[in-house]
Amino acid sequence: MPKMELTALQPMLAAQKADALSAMNAAELSTERQTAMDYYLGNMSRDMPAQEGRSRAVSTDVQDAVEG
Repeated sequence: MPKMELTALQPMLAAQKADALSAMNAAELSTERQTAMDYYLGNMSRDMPAQEGRSRAVSTDVQDAVEG
C-alpha cells in the first residue's frame, strides 16, 4: 500500500476528531436534557433529596403554566 500524503491525512484526522467531539457533546446534552425533564416533572430527588420526616411535595407551577 502506498504511503499516504500528510496533506490528505490531516483533513481525515480533523473530521474524525470533529465526529468524536460531537458525539461527546451529544451525550452530555442528553444527560442535561434528562435532568431538565426530571425537574420539569417535579422529580428533584437526585439533587435535592427530601430530609427524613419532611414533606416530599414539589411545586410544579412551571409545568402547569407551560401545559396550560
